[in-house]
Amino acid sequence: MLLPQYNASMNAADRALFYAINRWPDAWSGLMVFLSKGIDQTPVRIVLGILLIGLIWRKETRVGGLVAGLGWPIANELCDLWKLIPFARPGNELPDAILRVGMSQSMGTASAHSANMAFVAFAFTWYFRRWGAPWILLAILTGVSRIYVGAHYPSQVLLGWTTGALAGWVVCAGVDHLLRKRGINRPGRPESDPDAPSIPDVPHSRETEPTSL
Repeated sequence: MLLPQYNASMNAADRALFYAINRWPDAWSGLMVFLSKGIDQTPVRIVLGILLIGLIWRKETRVGGLVAGLGWPIANELCDLWKLIPFARPGNELPDAILRVGMSQSMGTASAHSANMAFVAFAFTWYFRRWGAPWILLAILTGVSRIYVGAHYPSQVLLGWTTGALAGWVVCAGVDHLLRKRGINRPGRPESDPDAPSIPDVPHSRETEPTSL
């Protein structure tokens, strides 16, 4: 049996925001379904694979590429743990919810799609600074698309974003800590980074002027 959904006021606000997004125009359906399920398509996976290989190939982006490309399953697994606390998806409770990608049989407690993209966006921002901005936008759009297609409530998307971002912070900070412990200053670290090892000042010898006799 499902646990009670939050308290009455939060549940009402959650449903109201869900309906507002879920009933956006059908003309947006193609884009939103792609954002929601595009990762399942072979061409998208090929493009992402090429991007990942390119990042790993370059020394300056290798660490960030490895963390973003290999670390996101951590966020995904954390969402699976969240789902041990059973909160229903909109389609389980709302007979008038518009379901545009079918009905999943798993709990909807936390949106794994949102968490995965939030992890990648955090990692790219951590390692590549301003180049993370497009991925932040993509993570936001992915989460909103999960509401639009009827897969999650807004609160479940928010929990997914939070889970992914926190997982990203722990992994990125942990990897950098391990690199520093091994005496490795990863490529791309700004010179102003306080954690970057500094080069000690070498005292300059003062030239002695010849003494006159």
